[in-house]
Amino acid sequence: MFQSKKQPVKVLKDVPGLVANRIMQGVAREVFSLIEQGVAEPADIDKALKFGPAFRYATTGQLEVTDFGGLDIWCTVGDNLLKVMDNSQRANNLLRQKVSEGKLGLKSGEGFYKYAPEKAPEIRKHFMKKLIKQLKVSDYYA
Repeated sequence: MFQSKKQPVKVLKDVPGLVANRIMQGVAREVFSLIEQGVAEPADIDKALKFGPAFRYATTGQLEVTDFGGLDIWCTVGDNLLKVMDNSQRANNLLRQKVSEGKLGLKSGEGFYKYAPEKAPEIRKHFMKKLIKQLKVSDYYA
């Protein structure tokens, strides 16, 4: 059986939510906004994330990426991009609409993608296999 080597995170101050979930919500907010604005289709946004930042994040944290790229570059890009990015304080309206339509993702058969109900167990199993493979490889990056 596979033994996961969990990595604890030391939290210095109590805030709502887990550190990782807060980071994911920031990414998700912009992803939903890009779809809502018609910038790209869901599959292309997922592809941009999987083969861009998410690919690097499997081995490198954001602050390491920032150091490698140069804080001056990140500062300039931040000054240019952050003012035009989504800064809403609530869940995105597109996400809210899908929930109200009962489109809850894999568990309902449709979210941003469509899933054949009979394939859901196979899709979950494939996803878990990919995660386990990634966890096994991640030992090399500790």
